[in-house]
Amino acid sequence: MWIQDIESYSDRDMNRDRSMTVGMMPPKLAQIMVNLGTKGKFDTIVWDPFCGLGTTLIEALHAGHMILQGSDLEKEMVSATQKNIEKRPDYNKENVHVEVLDATKLDALTLSKKTTVITEGMLGRNFTPATLTQQAALQERKKLTQLYQGFLDSGYKNKHIECMVFCLPFWNAGRDTVFMPEVSQLSKDWAVDNLCISRKRYITHSRPGQSVGREIVIVRR
Repeated sequence: MWIQDIESYSDRDMNRDRSMTVGMMPPKLAQIMVNLGTKGKFDTIVWDPFCGLGTTLIEALHAGHMILQGSDLEKEMVSATQKNIEKRPDYNKENVHVEVLDATKLDALTLSKKTTVITEGMLGRNFTPATLTQQAALQERKKLTQLYQGFLDSGYKNKHIECMVFCLPFWNAGRDTVFMPEVSQLSKDWAVDNLCISRKRYITHSRPGQSVGREIVIVRR
């Protein structure tokens, strides 16, 4: 029997600073991704290079991971992550480091040991059903394809990174669903974890009526 601590999830979800312009990753999804990436082992640095509001890092702390790295291109997001982590007095934050860094330049950061990248990534523009068309989705896909290519290529160049768990967006544009390119089209270096491959593509996460959903991808060396 599995028991979910609903009060704990609610506490971690509601007691954090929010943003109207940044998507809110559910703590439960972040927890799943941490578990998929680390497989319950604590011998790796956990790095979120799109740290946003700090949800993934908080879930890694909650799981007991001690050495965490966060980064984001936006100074405001770095500050938001730091603030949300500081609001959690029950966690050991001694080895948590957050800084400004471009997620397409992961090879620029010197790491001290093997590292697992776990991140929601960039889902792109906030669409509503009224503003999302197939053409708009295809334009967003084109823009994000370049970002994810740089993300994966620079991650592979950083030899300490052994595994990456991240989300690719997909768009429910009326009757049409627009997906990002397959990982093999984004990078020739990484091997996709077989756990991700289903009869469709990868593990998906979305709510009914949601314009933008997530495909959860795991890649390893």
